[in-house]
Amino acid sequence: MNSGQNLSWKLKKLAIIMMPDNIRLNGNEAARAVADPDYRVFSPVLIPASDIPGSAAWKDIREPVRTDGLILCDAPLLAEKLLAAGYPVVGYLHENNAGAKFQGLSYVLSEIDNVDLDTYEKIFERLHHLPWTILTTKRCIVREMCVSDLDGLYRLYDDAAAQRFLEGPGPDREKERELLTSYIDRVYGLYGYGYWGVIDRKSSELIGRVGFEPYRGAEEAVSFGYLIRRDYRGQGIAKEVTGAVLAFAIRYLGFPGIIAETDRENTASIALLHSLGFEREQRAQETETDPNMTRWIRNYSGQRNL
Repeated sequence: MNSGQNLSWKLKKLAIIMMPDNIRLNGNEAARAVADPDYRVFSPVLIPASDIPGSAAWKDIREPVRTDGLILCDAPLLAEKLLAAGYPVVGYLHENNAGAKFQGLSYVLSEIDNVDLDTYEKIFERLHHLPWTILTTKRCIVREMCVSDLDGLYRLYDDAAAQRFLEGPGPDREKERELLTSYIDRVYGLYGYGYWGVIDRKSSELIGRVGFEPYRGAEEAVSFGYLIRRDYRGQGIAKEVTGAVLAFAIRYLGFPGIIAETDRENTASIALLHSLGFEREQRAQETETDPNMTRWIRNYSGQRNL
């Protein structure tokens, strides 16, 4: 399969409509491509940027009647109009529009023959507000959190042992819903990582959280944490999930150092950190914030694998 055929297959799979500004096609065909849910053929579609303000074709697609795919567009003005109308738009730079400025777009691609399917899928999920699946293990799926996970979060923290070491959601559910929505919109998009949900593959229930956040006062280092629901503890799930997440971080995220903090009395977490290759940091700094907490470090060198 050559690169053009491969790209065609990838775009058809995700229902991506390509709108290059340097190929002239009938405006009605462009409108049909956006409006018709059965239009899945990969063919370049044009609405020239110069024709947008008063064209009949533009009037046909002003409302977002087709938003289940992605629109790959190389005309900045057209991209801006489509974005304002509610379409999921990705900018496309090539030799014929070098230097074009796409305002408001989250993603702009070039050399699209070299963009793999996973990248398109992740862009699709981000623009459609769908959670990224980070990894799967034998028993669990680790994915980004969803607002629909809120009830599961309350159940996760409905545990005296968890509350002893970790701060859970507050009693105001509406406020917690807003906080979770903000976290999903800002943290995942900004950092590309965060605290993810742990999902039981059999029941599809939220049974834990695991992940990273920037560590205070440590340049580029991140803080690592996890929590597994009470009724799933003692089954090796914590080690299964945390081991997989750390391996993912080493391969793809390239953190120069990972820091974990745990209570001196949390013997289960201390044993797990030992098994994961963390080493206790023996510094007076450890007691400056909370004398009951211990700090653990895992250092490694590596580059982020994009």
